[in-house]
Amino acid sequence: MSFEIEQHLQRNVRTLEKKQALNDDLMRDGLSALQKVYTHQRAEIMKILEEESLLLSTAVNEIQDKLTQICINAEIIGNPVEKMQCCDSSCKDVHVTMDIGPETIPKGDVPTGYSTTFDDSKALAQTLQEKMEALMLFSQEQERYLLEKQKNQAIIEDLQKNLSQVKDEKVKVLMELAKLKEAYLLKCSTANDGHGIVDTPKITSGHDQQGMLKTILNRTSLRQWIKKENNTGHESSRGNDQTVCRGCSVDLSRMKVENATLLESVATMEHLTSLVHRLHRVLMKVYMMMSNPAVLWRVVMKH
Repeated sequence: MSFEIEQHLQRNVRTLEKKQALNDDLMRDGLSALQKVYTHQRAEIMKILEEESLLLSTAVNEIQDKLTQICINAEIIGNPVEKMQCCDSSCKDVHVTMDIGPETIPKGDVPTGYSTTFDDSKALAQTLQEKMEALMLFSQEQERYLLEKQKNQAIIEDLQKNLSQVKDEKVKVLMELAKLKEAYLLKCSTANDGHGIVDTPKITSGHDQQGMLKTILNRTSLRQWIKKENNTGHESSRGNDQTVCRGCSVDLSRMKVENATLLESVATMEHLTSLVHRLHRVLMKVYMMMSNPAVLWRVVMKH
């Protein structure tokens, strides 16, 4: 039974190792895909920023051109009024200055185009401010994404360290188990040599141990029907039974300890696999969000 339990546990450990390797491959593929998506998104963001900067520069140039046109129109409108004033005041030689700004124009003589251009400039300034706020929010979300990526990398490194520690502990436990088996076999061989049974030290499996126990039980059941011939033979057989029972009890206790250690290692491996599955789900959600720009824009607007 102990050998079958050990084989079952070793199979479980192998399946868990295979699952862990598959999870590692999936994690690596996901991280590489995320890196590609990140580079692609970064390039697109840089292109969008360049286009927006060009649009902003063109808009600023247009605003400056419109303001210069407004100033020129105001100067043209203001010059005839000054000429009429000069004619009324006995046609004196007055040097007309061309440095007349929009402040000197009376309120009644302001053209309608000036107010419309002022409203357009206000609307354009509002749109520019909204665009700048959206870009700031986008940069904040990008920083958050980078921080989350760094945190995920740190978690993955910790998981890899824990996995390596678990593997080392498992190897140590298996080495100790092999040493205990060798020591037990040596003790069994020495005990058999002491009782006059000369056998070469062979590795006894769990089926052989079960066969030995069955033969011992058969012997004890037969001895109930056989009369005692002499006390010496009876004492020697009782000593042999006690040594075999002690060896079996020691073997069972050791197998219980080994089973407990293997169960602990299996539990730790299951915990690690659950953590890896959770992290894989989080990364898949992030990948889906990055692949779908509409969802990402909704998240940005919510925040």
